Amino acid sequence: MREAAPRIVPRPLIAPSLVKWRFDFANLAPCLADYMMMKRANSLTRGALIGAALLSVAAHATVPAYAPTAGDLALPVSSPKMSNPKGGETLNAAARAQIDKGREALEAGELNTAEEAFAQAAKAQPTAYSPRLGLADVALRRNRRSDAEQFMKAALVNGQSSAEVAAAAGRLAFALGQNAEGEKQLKRAIAIDPNFVTPQTDLGEIYLASGRVPEAIKSFRNAIAASPEHPGARFGLGRALAAGGDMASAATAFEDAARLSPGNPLPLIALAELQAKNRQFDQALASLDRAAKAQPANLRVGLVRADVLVLSGARDKAVAELLEMLKTAQPPGSAHVFLKLGILQQAAGQLDAAQNAYLRAVEADDKIPLAHNNLAWVAAERKRDLDLALRHALRALDLQPGTPSFEDTLGFVHSARGEYDQAIEAYGNAIKSAPGVPDFHYRLALALQAKGQPDKAAASFKSALDLGKPFADKQDAKARLQALSAKHQGRKP
Repeated sequence: MREAAPRIVPRPLIAPSLVKWRFDFANLAPCLADYMMMKRANSLTRGALIGAALLSVAAHATVPAYAPTAGDLALPVSSPKMSNPKGGETLNAAARAQIDKGREALEAGELNTAEEAFAQAAKAQPTAYSPRLGLADVALRRNRRSDAEQFMKAALVNGQSSAEVAAAAGRLAFALGQNAEGEKQLKRAIAIDPNFVTPQTDLGEIYLASGRVPEAIKSFRNAIAASPEHPGARFGLGRALAAGGDMASAATAFEDAARLSPGNPLPLIALAELQAKNRQFDQALASLDRAAKAQPANLRVGLVRADVLVLSGARDKAVAELLEMLKTAQPPGSAHVFLKLGILQQAAGQLDAAQNAYLRAVEADDKIPLAHNNLAWVAAERKRDLDLALRHALRALDLQPGTPSFEDTLGFVHSARGEYDQAIEAYGNAIKSAPGVPDFHYRLALALQAKGQPDKAAASFKSALDLGKPFADKQDAKARLQALSAKHQGRKP
């Protein structure tokens, strides 16, 4: 019987045989977590956020088999066969049974079961490092970072010469923000076993996430050299090549990953995104059709398909397909469908419908900052439900503090409520973090003008215009500045 090629499958952060992909469809770069994707959008205005979200909201949709935590990293896909380093740990029968049980429970998101299984494995074989890796994974998923570090230290004691332990320690270090230590441990794993694919791909993901694209490409190529049939390495290479601007080679890498992992839609989704960027909309939709056949229940496919339809000018069809998706989508996944629907309706000026969609999104999942932000803006723009607008603007910032575009929304809400001092403060916070966004200066000027501070308002209108960037209200800013200047001239003795 011919051996099947390894699949791209979800896996926990620490356990070596399982991994999950996260993907930012806006720029073909991996995300550390949903909020990290949003941080890269900090400089966007509300309008730009709406536009960017057409290709980025799908990044929030998680692989159904795995609910990630904020400590997750976008790491390469591995299979047990291709990931196990030489000289891996020998477990007795009782420990092996519990380890297998624990890993299955982790994949299903059953943390209590997983924790108990790994604890039993540790009792069955006290000197084994594998149970400690599993316990570290559970602790990290529960955001018990100190516990995760302690379990990892125990694993390192029992597996000092293990490439598997070094690789897991590297992933954990990066999840904890210890980048230098993470890179050190991954390189140590590679030195122990140069043919061990997991740390090569992990390192590639880390480099890609930090913008070190040439190093990422090299790491993924090293992984492919060690294991040519590894789909995760091909997928990672495709994303790294895309980030470096080599779109043709990236497309080839995505096709290779899809061929090696026919049951996984992610390489085909990435290929579709690439084709859409090149305005090859028919090809992009065909790739998404292939992705849907690979995994019919994957919401991400439908969300990206909506993006492609919008970009091709078929907005109404995109809305219709999203409404159809909602007939079967369940929370929390349905939140992302409602969010996408709201974005399209808001862009079309259908504010009542957009507000309802955003409300349904936050009801399905309260932890999506963009949904709260957009709900706040729409409610304020309708000049109704201003208490609701303020509540959700504050919730967005609570979930993702310091985001300039969210501070801008808070300022807009306060202005709608006539609370100009608070609005001026919020706009000031937005400008402090992102001074190059003309919309922020423009809306600050409006608040200053409403507050009765014409000189400061004129200065802010001028700041918006002096940036030399296009923005929706540029002509209004010019007219208001001219009017304020004329009044100022009229006041001169």
